[in-house]
Amino acid sequence: MKPRTITLSIAFVASASLVLSSAGSSLPSRDEVRQIPAGLAVVKHGSFALANDAPPLTRVLSSIPTYFTRTYSFSYDLRETEIAFDSCLSEREEEYAAYFAAANARKYLGLIQAARALNIGWWLLGAWVVSRWAREVHGDAGAVIALALWGFEPSVLAHEQQATPVFPATVAIVLAVYVMRRGLMKPSWQGAVAVGLVLGMAQLVDFSALVLCVVWPILALVFRLNASAANRPPWWVSLGRGLVGVGVSVWVINTGYMLDGSGQSVGDYDFVSRSLGAGRSPEGIPRGGEPTGNRFRATELGRVLVPLPVDYVEGLDRRWHDAERARGVRTSASPLAVMAAKIPLGVWGLLAMSLIVSIVRRSSRTAWTEEIAPWLAVVVLTLVTIGNLGLISPDQGAVLVAPFGALIASKSACLVQARKKAGGLVLALLLWAVGSSLSAYPRFRSYLSAVAGDSNGVQARMRYGPWDGGPDLFALKDWLKLHPEVRLDGAAVHDAVGQRVTGIRYPQPPADASVVSRADEPPTRRVGPYPGCYALDPEHLRMKRFEYFHNVIPIARIGSSIFVYRIKEGDADRGVVKPALAYRTFMNSRGTTYHYALFEPPEYRGDRAWPLILFLHGYGDRGTEGRQYTAVGLPPALESMKEGFGFFVLCPQGHSGAWPPEREDAITAFEELDAIEREYRIDPRRIYLTGLSSGGNGVWELADRDPNRWAAIVPVASSGDPGIAPRIHGIPCWCFHNSHDAGSPVASPRRMIAALRAAGGAPRYSEYFGLEHNCWDRAYATPELYEWLLGQRLP
Repeated sequence: MKPRTITLSIAFVASASLVLSSAGSSLPSRDEVRQIPAGLAVVKHGSFALANDAPPLTRVLSSIPTYFTRTYSFSYDLRETEIAFDSCLSEREEEYAAYFAAANARKYLGLIQAARALNIGWWLLGAWVVSRWAREVHGDAGAVIALALWGFEPSVLAHEQQATPVFPATVAIVLAVYVMRRGLMKPSWQGAVAVGLVLGMAQLVDFSALVLCVVWPILALVFRLNASAANRPPWWVSLGRGLVGVGVSVWVINTGYMLDGSGQSVGDYDFVSRSLGAGRSPEGIPRGGEPTGNRFRATELGRVLVPLPVDYVEGLDRRWHDAERARGVRTSASPLAVMAAKIPLGVWGLLAMSLIVSIVRRSSRTAWTEEIAPWLAVVVLTLVTIGNLGLISPDQGAVLVAPFGALIASKSACLVQARKKAGGLVLALLLWAVGSSLSAYPRFRSYLSAVAGDSNGVQARMRYGPWDGGPDLFALKDWLKLHPEVRLDGAAVHDAVGQRVTGIRYPQPPADASVVSRADEPPTRRVGPYPGCYALDPEHLRMKRFEYFHNVIPIARIGSSIFVYRIKEGDADRGVVKPALAYRTFMNSRGTTYHYALFEPPEYRGDRAWPLILFLHGYGDRGTEGRQYTAVGLPPALESMKEGFGFFVLCPQGHSGAWPPEREDAITAFEELDAIEREYRIDPRRIYLTGLSSGGNGVWELADRDPNRWAAIVPVASSGDPGIAPRIHGIPCWCFHNSHDAGSPVASPRRMIAALRAAGGAPRYSEYFGLEHNCWDRAYATPELYEWLLGQRLP
């Protein structure tokens, strides 16, 4: 039996065993949960709208095992969805994912496992390409090295565990480059068609395959320049073959989308990304809670027809938009550092040896041309990743370059054949690379080499990932069973599938005292540091509200992404209160004393007029003493935004918890507002009204009482009377709500928004998926909200 066949068999059995055994012990990540319901939407209903930030091939394949079992529960009503999620594109897939998980809770993990198992087929295809390519260039020894690295590279094993487009995209890209190389070595029209087929297939897997549109022409130019005159076809023939390949790839993409919306003009699109939607307007079609626009609409380019499906174009725009929002947020490490940290040091050694061989042993022009393809792919993929262009994340970039790195490293096989000592060094480096990867079992995505520094520490996880702790929730549950002495008081871990599947539910740890202002007396709501045991993942540890955990050494790390902390009494006593609000008292016209809080911008000098936001708290925060009325909603959000926050904020304390205009609470709030306008230089044309829960109800009522006073209103988790819409439709409005709010049914704000639009208004409406009343944490943490408010003013 040939060495390549033996190595392929061993690598396949070992890799499949590692992946299947480790994948079964983890919950799906946030990227995985969308795949099956989004794929079923395509298979059963022909709709590509769900999860269109990636092309449909992977999600369709992921849903096939589920589809043929016929034992699942899934419903999809596109018309109902468009109404319910009028301005919540980013939450649409989470809605379906959560309900699919809840409806299929008993067999859900089995369905995820079946979707993950399909990656074994992708692995085999990748192994065939890598081994065949390495054998053609460096012989059987090169094929063995390439196969070993492909089978045990940690990024490959990590993404092979997950039913997302990342691993299939890796295989599709390396296959496409291989076919391109073969087609350019022996140019033909059949080769051009083959390139077009694999190029189109790769672009149906993931948008990261668009890098091939850069690799192919550069590779073609290199081959043409290095070909002899006798073997160099006329330039027009080469151009024709290239156009045939492009045409075939476009045909494949359109076929994959069933020609859905292909041929639409550029000017007809409503883009959400800043790059394509320059000059976006909130009056545009609501989509994802973002204003839309089209910088090409009024230009000649806007008339050009796009020969691609509408969901392909809109999905690419959405992918770019998500990248624009994520820049500088996901990690403090540079993209190049993240990629480097994911590659074992043994692989770096093999790459260095291969580079030395390439320099010392000068290849012929033909051999050099044939070997340049993996180098070119690595360079282009790396540049796109570190350039932060939106197509490839650093974590994804590490796995995309893995097969090309294996091909480059396979050149070290020349030393195995030449010298015994050098061959022994190659073998040692190969074993080191494989051993380093296996050391991360079963959490291969957590692998970090020594270049990451403290690879087991919290800071390394915050810098290099993984950030999504949801897959390790089962491991947390098992750890707590083994440590009954640990009683968990709170957890901040992203859960992509919900309590019905995990059976795990804990309150969130208390927020830092510097974020939530604390009264001198014992607070009604806990703030941190607070004694107890808490579990957090790196995504939450990066939040300002949990920064105090950075000063505490975790007592355990669960899996690869959950840290358990014990806050002692001494740690809690060291908490520092840095209130953003000034607390005051006020006697109203009836002689009753009220409390209120005021945020004064640090930049206020009295030399210009400032806008003001009046915030109304909810029913549960009512009272005559204490400071609980500033514990939720806008006041806590001020702490993270107080530097550079361009508004005064007035927070009256209501005694009754309701804000009808005729009640004393509302009358006093108006009197306090008048007093602040006399004390400070407030712009009367830029006074805004917002509130949550019963305070959100009060927003509607007070807007109706005095519609000419408010430059804009922001009701949050509210209910209102649609009958007032004709009187307030002229007030700019942005309403927030949870889709399954039991305390305040979502039907009420939907009716209000519909009534305002029917009356001629243009309100904005953001509906989050959620089963609870609290949508204000997300609403008041939306930077676009304050940008939008600053754009509203009275005539």
